[in-house]
Parts: sequence; C-alpha cells; structure tokens
Amino acid sequence: MFHFLSYKSVDYFIDKNGLIEFCLLRLELILFSFVENVFLP
Repeated sequence: MFHFLSYKSVDYFIDKNGLIEFCLLRLELILFSFVENVFLP
C-alpha cells in the first residue's frame, strides 16, 4: 500500500514541481526500500 501511494506522490510532484523534486523523492523511495529489505525481513 505504501509503495502505491508513494508512486502516486511521485507523479504528483513531477506534474506540479518538476524533475528535481522527482529525483529527490525517488532517492528517498530507493533508500526506504533498502532499509525495509534489510531491517524488516
């Protein structure tokens, strides 16, 4: 559920604010996924 909401948010940030916010949010999602996989097996 969280991931689907996150990807929707990514699309929203692209449309409203542009590519920089998109890149930052993508980096956040990648880091979150890494942490989730390592610490929440």
